[in-house]
Amino acid sequence: MTSWEIAITLAIIVGATFLTRIISFLIFPPHKPLPPFIAFLGKAMMGLLVVLALKDTNLMAYPYGLPEIIASIGTIVIHLLWRKLILSVVGGTAIYMALVQLVF
Repeated sequence: MTSWEIAITLAIIVGATFLTRIISFLIFPPHKPLPPFIAFLGKAMMGLLVVLALKDTNLMAYPYGLPEIIASIGTIVIHLLWRKLILSVVGGTAIYMALVQLVF
């Protein structure tokens, strides 16, 4: 690919990503309550993400799932203390990576 083709491809990717992020705010404005089904889907997706994050955890071999368990508890504690989604995600990821890289 030439530099021009790469630039066009990146512009399309950026535009599509931006559109998918902004469209939910256009359909569901922040000052209006979410329809119950959409709120349910949001909670279901969070549950699915937890299951996917922990599905390959091997509790029968070293380190017996300890990094995942500790990071999950850390994520819950961070979220209960500050109620900020991005802080919970970044904090839990940082805890997990520190445990995997430095401890286990």
